[in-house]
Amino acid sequence: MSSLLARMQQASDEGNGEMETAPPLTTLERHREERIKLVRRRIQEMLLAELRAQQAEEIRKRKKEEQKKKKNKGDEQPATHALKNKMERAPLGQRSSTLESKQHEGMRRRIAELLDQVLNEEGLLLSRADHKRVFEQLVFDLLGYGPLEKLLAEPEITDIMVIGPERVYVERAGRLVRTDVRFDDEDHLRHIIDRIVGPLGRRIDESSPMVDARLPDGSRVNAVIPPLALDGTYLTIRKFSEVPLGVSDLIEFKTAPPEIFEFLQAAVAAKLNILVSGRHRQRARPRC
Repeated sequence: MSSLLARMQQASDEGNGEMETAPPLTTLERHREERIKLVRRRIQEMLLAELRAQQAEEIRKRKKEEQKKKKNKGDEQPATHALKNKMERAPLGQRSSTLESKQHEGMRRRIAELLDQVLNEEGLLLSRADHKRVFEQLVFDLLGYGPLEKLLAEPEITDIMVIGPERVYVERAGRLVRTDVRFDDEDHLRHIIDRIVGPLGRRIDESSPMVDARLPDGSRVNAVIPPLALDGTYLTIRKFSEVPLGVSDLIEFKTAPPEIFEFLQAAVAAKLNILVSGRHRQRARPRC
């Protein structure tokens, strides 16, 4: 907890001095973005409603199959009720995580269909670039980790730090930079956190305001929400390098002299006990 808050404070102190900025929006552009945001939310609600309907239909079919197998109608299997209760109790973000079990290509087609439908109903004309951007935002929100997707895909980024919906920092080559990435609001940020921790069977709420988790690639995730977090929701992601560091890399980076690695190699070959201690500041998994 203390280390997480310290890194958040470091982001606030150091990141404000250097920022990746986008051109300011005009009043007309801000109004247009607000309309696009409403379109995105409407499509998300429509897709989640369809998902709930599919889940309810699945429960109904399973219950009907169970009843056919029973001679005594009152002796019901608990499986159907357990599935129904789990769906009803699951938070919205956790429910949407079940989309990962669907075929992503089919979901992308459905998103594209609903996007065209809603844009026509709203009378909102988008350029090809804006249409592609909104489509990607919807895909990222429903099938991925929202605005964090592009940051997670950048190999140069080693850390991602979020302080509330409007302040997102990254660390590149040891330098902390504030980005122009934004979440729509606090609910949007919480939704993405639920998508991260939901598949792991964990939750984060006022009664349990701090959670540790890992992404499928092993990246470590820490999240803190109010009342434990004072400046809005905190989220940090420490990524692991796709290409692990070798001994030659560590020597080149002057992590340790060659003699240290020769000693460690001899100690391992001799099957000696080795005690490792100290603060963990790993940037990539070493390959020895």
